Amino acid sequence: MTTTTPPAADQHVRGRRPVFHGWRIVAAFAVTQTVGYGTLYYAFAVLLHPIATDLHAGAAAASPSRSSRTAPR
Repeated sequence: MTTTTPPAADQHVRGRRPVFHGWRIVAAFAVTQTVGYGTLYYAFAVLLHPIATDLHAGAAAASPSRSSRTAPR
């Protein structure tokens, strides 16, 4: 009677490396982080003129960087 030993856990299946599913999670987070950063970074520039029009002000007055620079110290 012959006995077979199960393959070791670290051996490759069919010559391929085992898939570590954590890298899929890392890739998904990288994509969502990049999209989220781009959205937040460019959204204000896209909406600046409609906001300024709604406030009846110029773009420089509606910009937070302009208002924070001219704020009293």
